[in-house]
Amino acid sequence: MFRRSITKHALNNNVLNMPHSGIRSVMEAAWKLERDGRQVRHLEVGQPDFGTPKPIVEACSRALLQEANQRYCPNLGVRELREAAADYLTKRGQQTIPYNRVAVTPGCVFSMAASMLSVAGPGQKVLLPNPGWPNYEMAAQAVGVSTVYYSLTPEDGWQPDFEEIAKLLEDHSDIKLIVLCNPSNPTGQVFNGEVLDKFLQLSEQAGIHVLSDEIYGDIAFGESSSAPSILNSKYFSVDNHIVISGVSKTYSMTGFRVGFLTASDLLIDQISKLGESFISCGVPFAQVAAAAALRGCADKEVAHMLQCYSDRRSIVVDTLSRYEMLDYLTGGPPAGALYCLLFVGHVLPLFQNDVTLFTISMLEATGIATSPGSCFGSASNNHIRICFAGVDNETLRSAMDDLCRYISGLAHSFS
Repeated sequence: MFRRSITKHALNNNVLNMPHSGIRSVMEAAWKLERDGRQVRHLEVGQPDFGTPKPIVEACSRALLQEANQRYCPNLGVRELREAAADYLTKRGQQTIPYNRVAVTPGCVFSMAASMLSVAGPGQKVLLPNPGWPNYEMAAQAVGVSTVYYSLTPEDGWQPDFEEIAKLLEDHSDIKLIVLCNPSNPTGQVFNGEVLDKFLQLSEQAGIHVLSDEIYGDIAFGESSSAPSILNSKYFSVDNHIVISGVSKTYSMTGFRVGFLTASDLLIDQISKLGESFISCGVPFAQVAAAAALRGCADKEVAHMLQCYSDRRSIVVDTLSRYEMLDYLTGGPPAGALYCLLFVGHVLPLFQNDVTLFTISMLEATGIATSPGSCFGSASNNHIRICFAGVDNETLRSAMDDLCRYISGLAHSFS
C-alpha cells in the first residue's frame, strides 16, 4: 500500500523553525578533521577537560549499588540532594532556603526551560540578554514564547543599560520574565551586587519574574572565588525570583545531568508537573553523587580545577598581550565563567563579514576550534568565543599562539 511520507508541513512550526546552535557547524567541521587524522584543539565547547573527581565517582558507585537508587525517584529529586542544594543556596545568600523550595532537574537547561514554560505562554514574551546562551532563545521558541533582547555592549564591559531595559519593559507589557546569567556565558563578565539589585528592582516595579542562571557562580577570578548572586540581594524574594544552579561546571559533572533551582511554592509545583510529563524523574544515583559534591567530598579536587581555570585565563590574557591584541578582548579580561569574547571584526571583510565562515577557515588552517559570536546574538557578531576550560595548559598556550599569529597575519594582509 502506498503511504504518503510525512513532510515538514505536518510538524510543529515552533520546533521546525528552531535553528541548531551555530556552535554545531564548527563542532561538525572539527569532528570531520579529526576523522581525517587532523589534530584539533577544542576551544569551542564549555566542557572541562578534567574527569569528575574520584570521591564523587565513588559516591555515585556506592549509590548505584543500592537498590533504591535503581528505581524511580520523586519528580522533584531525592531528598538528600534537595537538602544539600538548599544548604548551598542558603550559604550564597541572606535568606534560608528550605529544601521544599528546591527542584532538581536533568541539568540546568531543563531548569531554565521548565521555568520559562511555567511562567510564560504563547503570545507572551521573555527578556533575554544579547549576547547570551542560545538555549534561552531555543527554549522560548519551542514553547511559542516571543523574545525581546536587552543589550550587553563591549564598550560598557558587557554590562546592561537599565534605561534601555526600563524602556523595553514599558514598551512590552506582555514580558513575563527577565533572564540573566552571572557570570556570563559567553562574555565571561560578572554583574556586581548593584547591577543585580537593579534587575530585581525593575522586575518588582514591572511585576514580573527574574530568572538568574548561576551555573558558573563558583567560578570567578576576582578577590572572591564566587560571583555575586541575586540570593545575596536585599531585594531577593524566593516568591518572585528564580535561581538556577547545578554541578556540571564547578565539579566537572557534565555527563551526570543534574541541575537545580529555587523558586516559589507555586512554581515548584509547576516544575514537578512538567518533570512528570517530560522526564518522569531524574537519575537517583547521579543525584546522590551531586549531593556528595555539594557537601564537599571533593573540595580539594575542585580547588585544583578552579586554580587551573584561573591559570588558563592568565594564559589567554598574557598571550593576547604579548601579541598586542589585548584590546581585542572586548569588555576586558574575563572575570568569571570559562569564556571570553575576542573581537575579530577587523578581518571579517576577508570572509564576507561572516564570523562563522571565519571560524571554519581558522579551524581548517590551524586546527583551532572556536565558537562564532553570532550564535550568541547580534551584539557579538564580530567576535569569537574562546573557552579556556577544555584543554590543558600547554595545549591552550600553543593554541593561543597559533590563533594570534593567524589573526595577525590576516590583519597584515588586509592592511
